[in-house]
Amino acid sequence: MDPLQNIILIGAVVIVGAFLMPKKRKPAESMRTVQSMETALEQFMESMEKDNADVMNLITASQEANKKETDEKDRRIAALEARCEQLGQLLEHSMKQSQPDDHVDTHEVVSLKSQASSEQASLAEANHAAADARSPNSGKEQDANKEQSIQARYAELFELHHNGKSIEAIAKSMGLNKGEVQLIIQLAKQEGERRV
Repeated sequence: MDPLQNIILIGAVVIVGAFLMPKKRKPAESMRTVQSMETALEQFMESMEKDNADVMNLITASQEANKKETDEKDRRIAALEARCEQLGQLLEHSMKQSQPDDHVDTHEVVSLKSQASSEQASLAEANHAAADARSPNSGKEQDANKEQSIQARYAELFELHHNGKSIEAIAKSMGLNKGEVQLIIQLAKQEGERRV
């Protein structure tokens, strides 16, 4: 073989070998990538910690405000109970004093009774408010009892349902979503189970 052909053949092998060998990244470039990822992760963690602290502060403030409100209502209820007891004693005392004389000042008795009943109404209202503060579901249940039943409010829907109409047909004729119709039927079933 000709020496020129040998040189060309060796050069071609070197070029092909260079293309086939995996390229190595420069260490500086991979370090920069790792550092930027670490920086992004640290910023994300700092942001999450700040958000968690904000949420905890909000929860704590809400709990403190609720406790203060409940304490204030309890104090008011105690004051109203004491006032009601005083009025009851005053009424008893007034009745005892007026019995031996056989002349009762009806205006005074009526005034005391009305004052006592208004104090009792205030006490009942305060008790109701305190119960609502302690148990948010109890007020909703009382309101639900006062309102009509679900079947009474959606009589047309239940009439269609009892006639065997599909949920899609009921939703279309009533102008509701299928999910709403299913929810109303489910709530009516639960209401019926509670009454039994």
